[in-house]
Amino acid sequence: MSKGENMKYLITIISLIFFFSCGTQQDLLVSTSRDSLEMIGGKRALLDDIVYPARALQKGIEGEVKILAYIDTAGTVRRCEIVEGNDYLNDAAVDALKKQRFNPYTIEGQKRPVQVIIPILFTITQDLDIREYERRSIVRTAEALLRREPDPITRYHSDRSPGGPQVYYSEGRSWWPQEDDPGAAYLYLDGRYNPDAFRDHADALAVFGETVPALTAAYRITGKEKYAEAALTHVRAWFINETTRMEPHLQHAQAIPNRTPGRDTGIYEGLHLAELVRSLPLLETYLDHEEKAALRNWFREYAGFLLHHEHGISVRERLDVYGNAWLLQVSVLADYLGDKEMEAIAGTYYRELLLPALAGASSPLYHNGVNRSFSDNIFLNADLLAMNAQVLSGGRTDLWQWKFDGGRSLNTLISYMHQEIIREELKTEDHYRGRFLSLLFAGLAYENNGYLELWRALEERFRENTNPPLRQPVLWTDSDDDR
Repeated sequence: MSKGENMKYLITIISLIFFFSCGTQQDLLVSTSRDSLEMIGGKRALLDDIVYPARALQKGIEGEVKILAYIDTAGTVRRCEIVEGNDYLNDAAVDALKKQRFNPYTIEGQKRPVQVIIPILFTITQDLDIREYERRSIVRTAEALLRREPDPITRYHSDRSPGGPQVYYSEGRSWWPQEDDPGAAYLYLDGRYNPDAFRDHADALAVFGETVPALTAAYRITGKEKYAEAALTHVRAWFINETTRMEPHLQHAQAIPNRTPGRDTGIYEGLHLAELVRSLPLLETYLDHEEKAALRNWFREYAGFLLHHEHGISVRERLDVYGNAWLLQVSVLADYLGDKEMEAIAGTYYRELLLPALAGASSPLYHNGVNRSFSDNIFLNADLLAMNAQVLSGGRTDLWQWKFDGGRSLNTLISYMHQEIIREELKTEDHYRGRFLSLLFAGLAYENNGYLELWRALEERFRENTNPPLRQPVLWTDSDDDR
């Protein structure tokens, strides 16, 4: 059982009971079969389109809304009338119902327009099952990815790269050549992206980091081997195949032509590997002994780069999103490799340096205008802090409850973020394209219903427009034994 499955949380529960049906200009006909009128996608489709109103959340309001819906012969909802409801909940129920499509209502084989009363119940329930909540989206995404071919970095090369075809190379996007002196060091132009900056390796890594976890998540919840086998074609190309495998470092990430062959900030691009590493224990079952050894050796060498290369040493001193991303990579690698020394390094860094800097009283994450910039983005940093707590907590260590500075904790930051979003002081639009997983996992860890429902509300608003490095919460919820 995944952590938190039995926690309480707010959710919108849909009860689809057709009280009556009647054809236009016909005597009232009592429907004896629900097969006569079916919502395409069933109850889940309506559930997915409902956003629990923020004001109702703040006041803890529950209730039932009964809607008289008029449905035409094409199965389209033409209009809705509230039969019985609640001023806080009515609009959310109607807005969601209008998005639905139905299989046309038929009488003796003839399509007929129909009116039907649909009760929608907003209430509190138990047992947040992340797998079930995510199932439809995961399977849909995985099916689309089954035919995606591996795209290792050996397919792309820049003449400006100091390494060979298997060496990862990327350039900072805001650095530009000097027109009067092409050989001079590139100059930084804030807010302007150079279309000629080499980003092919970064783009390929991002796609790779999306593909393998998506396929693995589908394998996890369905048990269908086709998803694991498809994921492994990508894993073999990137980490095992001698001719296409990437060298295990990011020494030349975020290079600036004619200025530096790579920067410590380039380690952030490796964040796409974090969720992929969470996939590997499930996938290794299908590798032979030599393949598994090669895979683990790749990540041991990559861990060495993070811990001992000058870029890794310097980036951990940046107590912002870059240090946060470095830590999550170290955390998941320590867990995957079973490296207790690396785990201790990660835990100490989290407790003594990163958490006090980002959740302490003087943190820039509490200051508007700063906390939506990239390095100090409150939403991204909160997500990374939460995922680090999720990975590093276990046994006698519970970083969710870790206290510092007179009683502050990770929950101090999450609570602030939650309240400011509810009050609309923290604007989420255009400032973050992630999944706000800090609210999900903090809601489970602290048994906080408000966090969980705000997470779900944000999911409904932004999920189709997200592009986060962390996409699959089902890969982060279970214990080692269950994985």
